[in-house]
Amino acid sequence: MVTALLIKLTVITAAITGSADSATLAGTENTSPVVWVKSIYADHDSVVFTNIPGPDGRPVPSGKLVFGRRHNNLSFVISCPDSGIVSFRLENFDNEWTRWQKTETRDYTNLPPGRYTLTVRWKYTGGEPVVSSPVHFRILPAWYFSYPAIICYILVFFLLLWVLYEQLKYRFARTQYMLEQIINARTEELIIEKEKTENLLQNVLPKNTADELMAKGKVAKTKYNFVTVLFSDIQGFTKIAEETNPEILIDELDKFFFHFDSVVEKYGIEKIKTIGDAYMCAGGIPEKNRTNPVEVTLAALEMQEYMNNLKATAEIEGMKFWDIRIGIHTGTVIAGVVGQKKLSYDIWGDTVNTASRMESSGEPGKINISGTTHEFVRDFFICRYRGKMPVKYKGEIDMYFVEGIADDLKDENNRPNRKFITRMKKLKLMDIEEAVLKYFDDEAPPNLYFHNSTQVRSLCNQVDLLANAEKTDEEEYIPLKLA
Repeated sequence: MVTALLIKLTVITAAITGSADSATLAGTENTSPVVWVKSIYADHDSVVFTNIPGPDGRPVPSGKLVFGRRHNNLSFVISCPDSGIVSFRLENFDNEWTRWQKTETRDYTNLPPGRYTLTVRWKYTGGEPVVSSPVHFRILPAWYFSYPAIICYILVFFLLLWVLYEQLKYRFARTQYMLEQIINARTEELIIEKEKTENLLQNVLPKNTADELMAKGKVAKTKYNFVTVLFSDIQGFTKIAEETNPEILIDELDKFFFHFDSVVEKYGIEKIKTIGDAYMCAGGIPEKNRTNPVEVTLAALEMQEYMNNLKATAEIEGMKFWDIRIGIHTGTVIAGVVGQKKLSYDIWGDTVNTASRMESSGEPGKINISGTTHEFVRDFFICRYRGKMPVKYKGEIDMYFVEGIADDLKDENNRPNRKFITRMKKLKLMDIEEAVLKYFDDEAPPNLYFHNSTQVRSLCNQVDLLANAEKTDEEEYIPLKLA
């Protein structure tokens, strides 16, 4: 079965007399020969085609022909007088007219997709040529080269680009998220390690010193003019070490020093170091204050009480127990950090040496303080004078045994009472006053009139005069001074 491509064309009907092969048209005065394309074959299948002459003798152009990509082998049959020669030209395919020849057909094979116009010329030999009306037709491209297909290709291309972009975007976001998680985990680890390092430094060094070391990488030496140093030592430790199992010895020392650490922390005293059985701490560093002699003496009393309780328990059980000596002195020291890899916070000066001499000159179970420290604590504690001690470069120094808190300053448990605490607050008030005056001198704007340092000092002096005149007690004096 042969499939014919049916093309719908516009047909103009004209009255024709005579055969289509005749050289003249009936009913017209024009007797010129007429030539036209009368048939088209696509791949040997005929195509219904009308391109017949009209009333004026010229062929009326038919509608445009459209052929599929598979029907690109076309054969054109013309109608023309028998005597004569013809020439063809297919626009957009032939570059020029074909040579003149005697034929009624013209074949074109494998025409590429595009728009074409076929024109035929006829003439007698040696005569003028007659040109046919043009035949317009179009060869469609393959469906995959059609405009809808190309549009689909473009849409698919951009869709693939968008999918690729989203995929890359997702991968980038996923990679970025994973990197952020890794960075956050590493950062958290670094923060934890930093906190551990800071805590370790603050356990080894005073907080201000640790902060300065982390910020600057080094610590400047600092001079403190009012520091109270405490030394404690176990009586006869060398002999005890020879007679005691080392593990038991270390466990006992650790127990003592653990309790001492809690005591010094309670009173805001800085632990300096332990050397064998010796325990050293100092009050008034790194924060300067006037209360450090009293606070260090209170700490010494608690250490003494702790050791006495352990000794009493041991004696009940028929065991020997260790006695400690405690020595205290107040004066000037130099504080700083020594070492590069293994850092150590330490203090130096005659005050340290004198405190050590106070300890070595003391008695087991006693707290031996210097005359200098006695001047600052005598209003708080019961002190018994025990004589003088020669000290190199200083001559003789008075020594006192601290026997406890003053009777009117302790409660039934031998702990500081309200009056003791009030008296301590009065000393702390002097530190506050000094800090306020220092602020006005160093940081307050110079154009202050009513609230300058001179005015503040004058107000403080007036408060003191008023309190003395009215014989204000210590509890009333503190809020008055703060006001």
